[in-house]
Amino acid sequence: MKNSKNKFKVLNIKYNENISHLRWTVDRINDLKLVKCIVKQIKTRPITMKEILELNKKDPNLKKINQDYVQNEGFVKSLKEDQKYLNNEKS
Repeated sequence: MKNSKNKFKVLNIKYNENISHLRWTVDRINDLKLVKCIVKQIKTRPITMKEILELNKKDPNLKKINQDYVQNEGFVKSLKEDQKYLNNEKS
């Protein structure tokens, strides 16, 4: 993603509370299931971040839908591959 910024719309939202434990991305099928559950339960449009956070507090099971994935797993994988490459260069 970071190397293909022109291909994807990516944005970071600043928020006073630390919500980094919440996975708000659509990389996997379970991420899409979470989005569908949110859209189904929140009737107002557009859906606001505040409404999603309130729904998360009311329904803790929502987080379980896509909690099995590592946050930023592609980035972590890239870092490991970079380190492996650098280690091979030194050998």
